[in-house]
Amino acid sequence: DWVFAALGDPYNEIGAWRHIAKALKPSGACVFIVPSYVWASKFRKSSNKEVVGKARFDLSTGESILLPSTVLSSDKQQTMISNVGLAMKRLDHVYVRDLPRVRSKKISQILNEDDEILDAYVIKKT
Repeated sequence: DWVFAALGDPYNEIGAWRHIAKALKPSGACVFIVPSYVWASKFRKSSNKEVVGKARFDLSTGESILLPSTVLSSDKQQTMISNVGLAMKRLDHVYVRDLPRVRSKKISQILNEDDEILDAYVIKKT
């Protein structure tokens, strides 16, 4: 019994975690992937167009839209997970150096090769 969430930052809040805890059977697991805290922190500080708790997307029309994006430090993420009765078993990262080619200026102009770009949490229901 598994739950997979790829780029789960739009719904990374306590209500969603309660639903995940309810959906998992005992000994079930969740893989929850979000933009890394390192990347989100650096990127959102890089411009006055960025807003904490939001992800900015630039459209082909030249307009930008802001969408919900909750990216927490690993300590705060672990606290939220444990507050719903789940246990964080592992935290893995994808680093810029792991990417075969970087095309996005949101990465290449903000991060160095040793920076984390994704955080992958493995969570278990005990």
